Formats: sequence, C-alpha cells, structure tokens
Amino acid sequence: ASRLESLGAAVEQIGGKVREFEGESVNVYRNYEDNMLAAEYALSAQYTSVTELSKVMEGLNLHASEWAATTIFHTDDVSKAINEAAHAGWNYEEIVKGIPQAMLIAQAGSMDLSQGLDYLIKMTNSTGTSFDNMGTLIDQWAKASNLSATNIGEMGEAFMSLSASAMFADNTQELFTMLAVLADVGVTGSKAGTLIRNAMMRMIAPTDKAKKAMAGLDASEEDLADWKEAGATAKELADRKS
Repeated sequence: ASRLESLGAAVEQIGGKVREFEGESVNVYRNYEDNMLAAEYALSAQYTSVTELSKVMEGLNLHASEWAATTIFHTDDVSKAINEAAHAGWNYEEIVKGIPQAMLIAQAGSMDLSQGLDYLIKMTNSTGTSFDNMGTLIDQWAKASNLSATNIGEMGEAFMSLSASAMFADNTQELFTMLAVLADVGVTGSKAGTLIRNAMMRMIAPTDKAKKAMAGLDASEEDLADWKEAGATAKELADRKS
C-alpha cells in the first residue's frame, strides 16, 4: 500500500508536468497565430492581391520556422518580430533581410528580439539608413559599444533620445563616435542622446552664449545658415513621420 501510494504520487507529479507543458504549447501556438494574423493584416496594405499576400505569408511562415529552429529565439519571439516589422512598414523582402540583422544585435546585446528590432527600426528611420547599409550600421553600433564604457542596449537607448536630430550628423559613424566619447566620461543611454540632441538644436537656433562659443570655433554665418536649413528640413521630415 505504501509503495502504491508513492507510485500514485509520482504519477500525479508527472501528470501535472505534462498538463503544464500542454498548456504552454497551446499558448505558444495561439500567440504565434495571433502575431502572424496581425502581420498579415498590416501587410495587406502593401499586397492587395489575395494570391500575392498568401504567398508572402507562406514565405514568412517558412522563415519563421527556420529562424526558430536555428537561433536562440523561439517561435513567439520570431512571430512578434515579424508582426512589429510589418506594422513598421517593412515589406516581405525587408522583413526577411532585417529580422536576422535584429537577431544578431539582440543576441550580442543580451536583449529580447523585440527590443533589438525596435532599436534597429528607430535607428534606420532617424538616420535615413537604407537596408543595404543596415549591416554597416550594426557593425558600427557593436564596435562603438565594445570600445567604450557602455553597452549595446544603452547605445540603443541613446539613439531613441536622439530621434530626428540624428539627421544633423554627417554619418552614423560620427554619431556613434560622439556617443562613445560621452560614455567614457560617464554619460550613457538616454542622457547621452538627449545631450547630443540639445547640442545640435542649439547650433541650429543658437543663443547669444552659443554664438560666442561657435565664434571661437570659427563658425561662419554661412555655417549657421546651413545648420538652420538642416534643422528646418529635419523638422519637416519629423512632422511628416508623426
């Protein structure tokens, strides 16, 4: 009787684990389906043909299965990323090319795939980086983070605060360099992005104090005019996006 009682307890414990696994499996499948349906709805604005949209979703499902099987990210992560990319306006080719890039930076920065993708979307939008140059942007991001007193996640936060003012820089390498320099003196994350954004805005519409400081840098009236023109253009683009 004692042995039967012990056996019964063991079976009950195993049964509980099986029921938990079953529930988790159902939830994973449900979340995957919900995310892919939401992505399909977002992509329907780009692919109005039912046949074309069906082929796009078939391709995304195949890629999602491959990504989940060959990376550290599971199906929920992948389907959520596809949904977010679709709602960001990415088409099929951009999703297929961009999500693996987001996986690389998310894994390197020990971040969720969703967070890495969000940073990547905001960075490419604010800097005007094309998909062809996305790999270069990620390389600069990772290198600047590794060579300075910050990390990939904090560098992403800095860019979130920079927002449309990132367009004022000549290139992304210049932006990452400025953020790396600030990190080495203890200013990281959103504080670093806000500091650079405010500095750029003051150059565009300088106060008397800022004008004196720029005079010491031999900044000409033409330079000020160029900065103001760049600021107006950036503001117009930001207004259009919003």
